[in-house]
Amino acid sequence: DANLRFRRLIRWQPTLLIHDGKTTEAHMAKEHVSPDELQRALREQSINAIDQTALAVLLQNIITSRGGKTHPAENVK
Repeated sequence: DANLRFRRLIRWQPTLLIHDGKTTEAHMAKEHVSPDELQRALREQSINAIDQTALAVLLQNIITSRGGKTHPAENVK
């Protein structure tokens, strides 16, 4: 519904799609991001595998990611 989308734009927050090589299926479904769309966005950033991705975050309509897995001692911001 258009009203819901408008409200989400106003109080928008980044959405975590991948953490430590694993997708967050519930977040992907909530944001209507398909596995193919996620893979395409990763390839555009020269990342070929989800399991080699530390983080992927949906920033409004842009997916940004960081390759390489995080180590438990690292703080991810």
